[in-house]
Amino acid sequence: MKTGTFIKPGKIELKKYPMNKLQPENDAILKVVCSSVCESDSWLLCDISKIAANSTTKYETLGIVEKMGKTCC
Repeated sequence: MKTGTFIKPGKIELKKYPMNKLQPENDAILKVVCSSVCESDSWLLCDISKIAANSTTKYETLGIVEKMGKTCC
C-alpha cells in the first residue's frame, strides 16, 4: 500500500508500505480512492508543529471497504 510520509518540513512523499492486516474483530481495511491533507498535517508541513521523520499521514480519507472483521459495524 502507499501512504503520505513526512520527510522533513515542507516535504511529503508517497511511499510503499506492507499491506495492513485485520487486527481486532471490529477492524476494517479501506482501499483509498481519495485523500487530502488535514489542517493539522499542514502545520507539520510548515514546521509549526514537530513530527518525527518518516511519520505517515492518517486523516481525511475516502475509500472502499476491502476487508471487514466479523464484528465490524
